[in-house]
Amino acid sequence: MFRVVGRGQAPESKRERPRRALIDAALKRFAERGVAATTAAEIASDAGVTERTFYRYFANKEEILFVDYEEHVEWFRTALQVRPKDEPITLSVCYAVEAFPGDPQLVSEAAWLRSTELTEDQAAMHLQRVHARLGEEIERHLKTTTCAEPADALKASVIANMVVGAVSAAMTHWSRSWPGQPDQLRPILREALATADRGITAAMQDSRGRHSESPT
Repeated sequence: MFRVVGRGQAPESKRERPRRALIDAALKRFAERGVAATTAAEIASDAGVTERTFYRYFANKEEILFVDYEEHVEWFRTALQVRPKDEPITLSVCYAVEAFPGDPQLVSEAAWLRSTELTEDQAAMHLQRVHARLGEEIERHLKTTTCAEPADALKASVIANMVVGAVSAAMTHWSRSWPGQPDQLRPILREALATADRGITAAMQDSRGRHSESPT
């Protein structure tokens, strides 16, 4: 097996064990034989489950390479909700992402395999779905905090997309340059969000200025 439950990770539930077994089996096969030469049936057999069980958890074998992203989205929703309501959104997002009690080895393995086994088009297809979900969570958070006014709905959407764009750019840069080094992700993510924050700060200041103007 490639991985074990590490510090900061909760013990696996009975329902989670088959999924984790499939992830371990897939990553091992992918590393040894490549994604193209591996079948879902082989992964299921190695994990000790049926092929039908495989498809209960994953739509296809490539989806396993993005499981670290998917798990981050579920955690991200909860982590974002507990951030201070007056905190800059880029800071909230940064803390929410960094608070994830993930498995560094899984992140490293998945990132390395994505960079070596998938085409850019294949990776983009999966990442678009994940980033869309992140954007929805950020926009929802903004609409309950700094963009709560109905007139700010468009601004919330634009800012959410700016933040997701920064996160996406950071992940892409990291995956291409340091795919097997999760410790390199944090400074890249912070730099990307700091860049986005400068534009968001200007937009929020402009918004506050318009709201404070007296009607003529």
